[in-house]
Formats: sequence, structure tokens, C-alpha cells
Amino acid sequence: MKVITTTYNNATSYTVGTITAEHTIKAYFKKLDVVGFVKTNDSPQVPIEGAKLTFYYGAELVDGGPVYTDEDGRYVKQKGTISPYTNIVVEHGGYTFPEYSGTGYDFVGTPKTYNLTVSHAGDGTGTTTTPSGTHSIKYGDDLSIGATPGALCEFTGWTGTFPKSENPFTHDMVEDDITLVANFTKIRVDVNLEVYTEDISGPSIAGGTISPGCTSLPVETISVTLIDGQQFYFSAETGYILDYKTITIDGSTTNLGDATSYILNNIAEDQIITIKAYYKKLDIVGYVKTAGGTPISGVKLTFYYLEGANEVADGSPVYTDASGEYWQWKRTLKDYSRIDVYKTGGWYFGNSGETNYTGTQLAISGGSTYCNNITTTRTVNAAIGATTYQWTIPANWTNVTGQGTRTISFKP
Repeated sequence: MKVITTTYNNATSYTVGTITAEHTIKAYFKKLDVVGFVKTNDSPQVPIEGAKLTFYYGAELVDGGPVYTDEDGRYVKQKGTISPYTNIVVEHGGYTFPEYSGTGYDFVGTPKTYNLTVSHAGDGTGTTTTPSGTHSIKYGDDLSIGATPGALCEFTGWTGTFPKSENPFTHDMVEDDITLVANFTKIRVDVNLEVYTEDISGPSIAGGTISPGCTSLPVETISVTLIDGQQFYFSAETGYILDYKTITIDGSTTNLGDATSYILNNIAEDQIITIKAYYKKLDIVGYVKTAGGTPISGVKLTFYYLEGANEVADGSPVYTDASGEYWQWKRTLKDYSRIDVYKTGGWYFGNSGETNYTGTQLAISGGSTYCNNITTTRTVNAAIGATTYQWTIPANWTNVTGQGTRTISFKP
């Protein structure tokens, strides 16, 4: 028996002609699959994985559920209708797609754009490879931004959307706006401060302070920026004065004198710095003696200073002891304008250097009797330190000669 096989096209109907032999008709059906790709608009194009496609036909009827692209950007849609698609909607979180043109099943996506905002913060300076400001970035971008601190500054990390300490900052796969803050601080060094007061064992702020630093405690460690010009002030308490101060840098000590301020310059990182202030009482110690060196006890000394145009006594008077010594606790930083030195019994006191005085007990020679209308002469012994002598005579007597000298002539 002879078998003849004939293949026909995909028409949906077939008419059998004159049957002269046995016939077998076979029909082969296949799925109405739609196959397409979703890629980027880059050159070369990059597959977009995870894109969602929804198919519409007729009056916006949905043809089953959505389909998604694989890692190659490929999708397969099993067509559930013989009607042509009127719309295909493509969606992805990172891309936008044009409206369906009505033909074809391949789609091209444009990456969404986001804002990258970069700024700097802190008391230091520095730069970033992406400058401060707002910049446009795309979905899927990989970021790498470096930070470089300025002179005498250091980079301390990133804050913002993704806080990190690493430098450079890296981030894979941009998916949203990003705010990035580069933090720079001035390099700082510790300065140890110590205050000492005379006659007190160990550190003490009884006599004064260092500012900034030792204002309530005698030993402090403060952090200062690594720049020239850090200034320290030394303030004495009432009754004290700054004797001297020192600075020790890495074991080497320098006396800085008694100025009440100091500017710390040429600081280097990792230095060990200690500043010490030494305060002493504002004591004035002196002696009152005769020209021959004999101590004069019981001498009264009163100290005055100017307050505006007025003289003010600095405390109560002090007196010399049996050795002729006196001690005055100075209560003001002002210089004394006048010191009165007095002792009954005709004493004259001349300053003999700094705080010491030489006393002369005055004696008048020439007798003690006076006659009317007869010129009389009197002489006083020389007083050390005296240059002129002021005589006082009764109002109705006549000064003949010698006023201002050691010898005077007068007529009762």
C-alpha cells in the first residue's frame, strides 16, 4: 500500500476533496508564546533583570499575571488570547520605559537619576574627590569618593545616608538619593597644666590660675588644636604674684619668665607638653636701722597706692620688730605711691634702697634760751638722705637766715 503524506499551512480550516482512498488528518498545536528582551539604553546594552511586564488586550483587559525578566533580560509570556496586545506596561524600580508602540516585544529602559549631595563638616578643612554640592547619579552606579584632610587636620569619617569610617567611601548599586558628609577636625595635642603656690607642698591654685585649664583644679590636661597661636593667661589671686612659669616639651624645660600671658607656637603632633605656673605671696620685707647698723624697733610704716586720684592705705600700718625688720602683705598689684615711715622722738627716715630705711634721731644744738630782739642760732645734726631742712618758728618771730639748711638764725 502506498502512503502519501501532505503538509498544509496553519490555516484554521481544511476542506477535503474527492475521497478515493483512506485519509488521516493530523493537527499540531503549539503555545502562543511571546518572547522578548528588556535592556538598558547603554552602548553596549545591558540586560535588565527583574523587570515586570503586564500585557493588555481589547479594552484594557489583562492577559493573565505579569511576567519578569531573567538575568539575561529575557522574558517569555504564554499568550492567553489570540487577540493582539493593545498595551504592554514595563516596570522596574530603577528604570523608566516609554509607552508601548504597538509593535515588537523588546524594550529599552532609561536609568532613573538621583541626587548625590556632598558636604564637609567639623572645625577642620579638607577636600573630597567629588566636590561639595549636589550631583546627578544614576540607578546602578557604583560610587567611590575619597577624602583628603587639609594641613594640620584629620579626616574622622563619613556621616549622612551611609555612615562609614572607611576612606574612600564606596557604595555599590545606587538605588536612591544619597547624602554624604565628610568630617574634618583640626589635629589636637594634649597640654598638661600645673599650678604651684609658694609655701604649699605640691600643686595648688591658692595663689593663681592658668586659663584655659587650671581655673578650679591645680592640675589639668586640656586639648588644643595643632596650630600656632594657642594663648594661655596667668592670673594671680589677691595677695599673690606670678613668680615665673616654665614649659617642658618632650623633656626639655624653658623658663618663660613672669609675663601674665603666653602664646604656644610651633606645636607638633605627638609632643608631650607641660606648662607650670609658680605663684608667690606679694610680701614686702625690709629693715629700718641707723647709719651705724643698729636696728630701730617700733617704727610705723603705712603703705599707700592710688585709686584714681585718691590715695588709699593698703591695709593697716606695720611696725618693725626688735631686729628692725618689718613685713607687709601686699594686697594690690598696683605700685605704692607713698610709704610713710614714722617714729616718735624726732626720728627722720631716708630710703636706703628698695625696702630698707636708715633712721637718724635729730638733735638741735645751740642752747635752749631766747632773748627778745637778739639773733639766735640753732643747728640740727645731719640726717642721712635729707637734702633740705624745714624749720618751724613761732609766728611772731623773725627768720633771719638759714631756712632749708641745717643751721637757722632767728630773732624772737
